[in-house]
Amino acid sequence: MRKTKTITVFACSLCIILSACSAGVSETTKESNETTIVKTSEDLDSEETLASYYMMDQYLLAGVSEYYELGEEIEIKNEFRDITKIIHDVYITKTFEENITEWSVVSTGIEDIQTQDKTITNDFSIVYISGTVTNCFEKDDVYGLGTVQVMWEQDGALWGIGKELGYSNLMGSGKSAQILTLQPGESKDFRLGYLVPDEYLEYPLYLEVTGISGSENYKVIPFGEK
Repeated sequence: MRKTKTITVFACSLCIILSACSAGVSETTKESNETTIVKTSEDLDSEETLASYYMMDQYLLAGVSEYYELGEEIEIKNEFRDITKIIHDVYITKTFEENITEWSVVSTGIEDIQTQDKTITNDFSIVYISGTVTNCFEKDDVYGLGTVQVMWEQDGALWGIGKELGYSNLMGSGKSAQILTLQPGESKDFRLGYLVPDEYLEYPLYLEVTGISGSENYKVIPFGEK
């Protein structure tokens, strides 16, 4: 079930909201007569995952329009395309599960890691993502493999990890290595890998599936814990 998180109150109720809020809840005025209440990651109990918190309809992140769970179908549709994505699994590891030579070397962080056998020994980890993408449009779709992105959150805002997609089982070669053409009705199972500096693992993590930079309509799957 799709869950959209928005907690908005008008100025006429402002005094009631202010009296009910604890010191851990911040306020951001969107318009002169409207206030948005934002709960930051510091307000969560140490044992409480962000995913479970979203399910209680209490969390708002700037730019996020919809929250999803693993295994849930996500539709990305406009007048030019209609695709669905399902993310089956996401996990973090220090060990490469394929030959390191299969990873891209362009802005992925691969040049910064140190390894012994196939295990990273310095301050980087791998986020592996598996899923399925389907073209539901009547025309071919030119799909970018890097449109599933890893992001981290701090104080109610999402940030990119600063690294490009490093690995995909569907990745080609050359300038179009991350471009996949899907015919009408065609589905592809994908597996992706991103290198993430370990410092970001201290923050809540998300998968953003629209691939639109600076969007106000992010669709995200929370998978990190505070």
